[in-house]
Amino acid sequence: MCLGTIFKQTYPHFEVLAINDGSTEYSLKRLKEHATQDARLQVFDQAQQGPAVARNVGLDHATGDYITFIDAADYVKENYLEWLVTECQAATAEIAISDYYRYKEQTNMLYSYRAKKDYQVVDLALAELLQRMNKLEFTTVWGEALSKDLI
Repeated sequence: MCLGTIFKQTYPHFEVLAINDGSTEYSLKRLKEHATQDARLQVFDQAQQGPAVARNVGLDHATGDYITFIDAADYVKENYLEWLVTECQAATAEIAISDYYRYKEQTNMLYSYRAKKDYQVVDLALAELLQRMNKLEFTTVWGEALSKDLI
């Protein structure tokens, strides 16, 4: 679980909606214990239905202005939320994409993506945005902040 990295964020105004998607009793127990220690954490439990359904449960209950998805095995830096929100607000953007690393077992290599190096502020219609994203080699639902209004 990456809850430890989430609750060390430099940006203090966030909520965590943890969706237990059929995991073991131990995982649910740990989530509930964390929720008693920090009111920003809400726990939802469901039979295993997959990540798409779990994410939709979170979206249905989210109250913030921005949404980001963080999976249980992820690690986020302490300034992750602060950087994403600041970038969205500074550019009045609906999406901000963070730096990320990924490890590829087949090649035993660590790849990094640096958003600042390729930094752009662009105004795109939805069709053009989707077209550009389809051309990317590696796209995810995590590692970005999305305006709740956009979703």
